[in-house]
Amino acid sequence: MPFELHPEIPPEGRPRDEVLPAAYRARAQEGVDRMASAVGLHLALHERLINSRPTLQAAEFAREQGR
Repeated sequence: MPFELHPEIPPEGRPRDEVLPAAYRARAQEGVDRMASAVGLHLALHERLINSRPTLQAAEFAREQGR
């Protein structure tokens, strides 16, 4: 399975400000905004970070099925 960034986050998620320092959040948001606007997108990030394991497992299953 691919690398999980924050495997300690429970399935229901945690508030973003509990997981990431404010200075990092601001820099990360700026980078995401810059990349998104370069291709004409506007992204609004959720205030909660979720555990990505189910998503990674679904992607791995799809890959194994050739999809």
